[in-house]
This record gives sequence, structure tokens and C-alpha cells, in this order.
Amino acid sequence: MNKRECVILITIYEEKNITKAADRLFVSQPTLTYKLQQLERQYNTKILNRGRHGVQFTQQGEYLVDFARSTLKRLDSLEHIFYFD
Repeated sequence: MNKRECVILITIYEEKNITKAADRLFVSQPTLTYKLQQLERQYNTKILNRGRHGVQFTQQGEYLVDFARSTLKRLDSLEHIFYFD
């Protein structure tokens, strides 16, 4: 999972709405939906369920969001070491 994919998952999780997340990420809703579909194919699992009141992450999706958060923290720490030493 790359940094951009981590940001996408976390943003959707925070917004609980794909359209709002797309706006926040400055991408179109179809682009974001396509990226989600790619991630679901890559990990062979359903990440979230869409409903009338936004999205709800599956158990596997929750795990991926936790992993994305952890990955971003580690990447930020790594970047800090190399850019600020």
C-alpha cells in the first residue's frame, strides 16, 4: 500500500462519505470509487459498504485503515529523519 492509498482510506474513513472524501482529496468521485475497487481487488476483500447515510467499513476495511494509519506514521517518521537531520 502506497502513501496515497493510505491517505485515501483514512480520508474516506474520516468523512464516512465518498463524495466528501473526493472533494477533500481534490479528485472526482468516480476516480475515488475506481481506486477503492482497485484496492478491493488487490486485497481480495470488500473494504466498505455503501448506504443511504454514507459508508460503513467492513472488519477487513477497518484493519486496512489501521494499517494505513500506522504506515503513514512510520513514513512520516522516516521522512523526518532524512529531511531534518
